[in-house]
Amino acid sequence: MERLIQVRKKTLIFGILIMWAIASFFFNLSVSSNATLMFSKNDDNDFILNMNEDGLVDDDAVPNASNNDTPSSAKHQWSEAHPLVESREMIHWNDTTKHRNPPTIYMCTGSRGNGMGEGKLILSSAFPEYIFNDLSPLRIGNGRPPRKFPPQYNDGNFTNPYDIFLSIFTMEKDCPASIVKWILTRYNGKIAVFSGEDEKIHPITGRNGDHIHAFGPLLYARKQDMILTYLQMTWYEIFQNILTPSALVDPIFRPRGKKNHYMIYANSNCVEFREQAVGRLSEFGEVHCDGRCQGKTPSSGNRTNLVKTKNGISLTNWWKNIELYSNYRFCFVMEHNSNHPTYMTEKIVMAFSAGCIPIYFGSTRIFDIFNDKAFVFYNITNPQPALDKVKALEEDQELYDLMLQEPIAAEGSLTIEKYFSFNDTIGNGVLKQQIREKFGVGDYFIP
Repeated sequence: MERLIQVRKKTLIFGILIMWAIASFFFNLSVSSNATLMFSKNDDNDFILNMNEDGLVDDDAVPNASNNDTPSSAKHQWSEAHPLVESREMIHWNDTTKHRNPPTIYMCTGSRGNGMGEGKLILSSAFPEYIFNDLSPLRIGNGRPPRKFPPQYNDGNFTNPYDIFLSIFTMEKDCPASIVKWILTRYNGKIAVFSGEDEKIHPITGRNGDHIHAFGPLLYARKQDMILTYLQMTWYEIFQNILTPSALVDPIFRPRGKKNHYMIYANSNCVEFREQAVGRLSEFGEVHCDGRCQGKTPSSGNRTNLVKTKNGISLTNWWKNIELYSNYRFCFVMEHNSNHPTYMTEKIVMAFSAGCIPIYFGSTRIFDIFNDKAFVFYNITNPQPALDKVKALEEDQELYDLMLQEPIAAEGSLTIEKYFSFNDTIGNGVLKQQIREKFGVGDYFIP
């Protein structure tokens, strides 16, 4: 009798298990069917509610909750199941369930020279959600035996496809060979190369350079590149606190110098057309030559007005240069390259910041940035108009002051948007958004 009772108990338990298994099967089938019906779309819309191995919804396939074609019951079930991720925009950029590491901007040097400082600041403004990782402290390749990357860097999935490696055009000279090898063999992201120099050829000439973005005074730009002058880059990094957007647009805020002396010429690259121009301009007053270059003797043969000074023009301390320039009515700031359409440097910006009137020569593209009535353009092929203007300004204080009352920017706020809007507080962040679009990153970082 006792044996019969045990057999009946086992039979009852077995029956219960069979019924539970059947019920579970039909319940899962129902959920799967409903999910497919609710979230499947045709090829044009192309989203399906995907399940991962743990039976959880794959966030990469989240439908648009505002789509009128999605049944309200679907939105209701989705909201109840995952109330914090109903909108993809709520997924935070450093969510490690979505990407192994947060979006990162890598560098192989902590140096700020040769465009690195400007490039780092511009990218940090364009991509505030990214972190920076300077690889130079790892000292890869140094020592005996040579130091190697930490093991995680050798994992092919360590970096993200939306990461950025920041370098300058001469990466092969500035990055250790071991880091260059890592970029070529392990790194999954994009590359941004910056330069302020007058490059004669495009830095990227290979066929497989779609993931490399060039920023600088390019002779031509591919769709993923951006023409940026060193003028713009240095304004953003150094001069914007003096030559503010308001100072560029409104003459009331334009810097004013002390005007103690006639002209400053501070160059150590003695380009012939600059030397000749300084010689001719010395006929109107005493030119202080503060660099290695001393100007060419004018046709009169009189070098009396070409005065060698030792105030100490600096290649690294531009604040000191601004203070020096502020003592002069005119600042001689010609570029060294006369035939590069996009090469414009910090020279004219430094002069405006010091409150003197720039005497400039370079690309005529400068007129798209700065008001031609706010400075003197010295055309080396036809210098007489510039010579006449400088002479008149030097002889007529009222005329000189009228030029200082001209706005600096060529088109007011439109100039700010087009050339200086590297963050949201300047010119509506137009350039910032353009840079993000170059890298395929929209308003929200949702990889």
